[in-house]
Amino acid sequence: MSRSTVAIVGAGLAGAKTAEALRTRGYDGGVVLVGDEPHAPYERPALSKDFLIDGPLGEKILVNAEDWYDEHEVELVTGHTVTGVDPRERRLSVAGAAEIHYRALVLTTGAAPRRLRLPGADLAGVHHLRTVEDGTALYAALARRPRTVIIGGGWIGLEVAAAARSHGAEVTVLEQARVPMEHVLGARMAGVLLRAHHDHGVDVRGGVHVTALRQDGSGRVAGCAARLPTSTPRETWPTPGTRRCTDGCAWSTGTTPCTSPTRWPPRFSASTPPTTGSPTSSATSTTWGSSTRGGSNRL
Repeated sequence: MSRSTVAIVGAGLAGAKTAEALRTRGYDGGVVLVGDEPHAPYERPALSKDFLIDGPLGEKILVNAEDWYDEHEVELVTGHTVTGVDPRERRLSVAGAAEIHYRALVLTTGAAPRRLRLPGADLAGVHHLRTVEDGTALYAALARRPRTVIIGGGWIGLEVAAAARSHGAEVTVLEQARVPMEHVLGARMAGVLLRAHHDHGVDVRGGVHVTALRQDGSGRVAGCAARLPTSTPRETWPTPGTRRCTDGCAWSTGTTPCTSPTRWPPRFSASTPPTTGSPTSSATSTTWGSSTRGGSNRL
């Protein structure tokens, strides 16, 4: 692959829009977009909204039509994970594919759901939501109208709660904060949001710290152990002696930046200085390489 190539790691919305911007602004060098999912880039926000209500949306959530990449000479490498980066040689190692040499590297790896390390987190019936496959599995589960506990009352958790209620599921949201979203919206608007969910039948419980997930005899999630606002010891959610149980559980406890395959930016030793300037970085995007104005094919 030509050294004039721009390599984009992360085939989500940011990665696709980076490739699109390069072509729109006249860059005519090589562009390769690498993603670990087997799909063309798609927009994730719909996964917690219409996707969970109406089911898989197919091409409606794609950033660009699948043939756009060939038409604009963007090499789309899907289903492969970047396992290493050598900034000195400007080279990417890719699992199951050839190495990629680049002139400039753009990291658009995004974020992934925070995986809580709690007993029972790997039980059947526990869902996370990031990918199309996650959304498809969660939609199928919610369509069966299960008794559902959602751990975390942020935007995604409350959207999943609303989708679950649209299917007629019994829904409980457990949130560590006293009032979900109060730190973002303020007390007044958070109260409005809370009342809206209560009015639609969502049981929202604040000040709850989940400590473990409980299982039934078949290895499926059946309830939560938690510290409730009025108690110091652990209590079981739902409480012992009731007939309620949990048929499904969804995490919604925030995200962490995707920093694989290494910590970004890579660290250099004194004997192996980088060949480019210092990167500019954010939690979800890092750009390597300097840009030179004056030509459409120069980076």
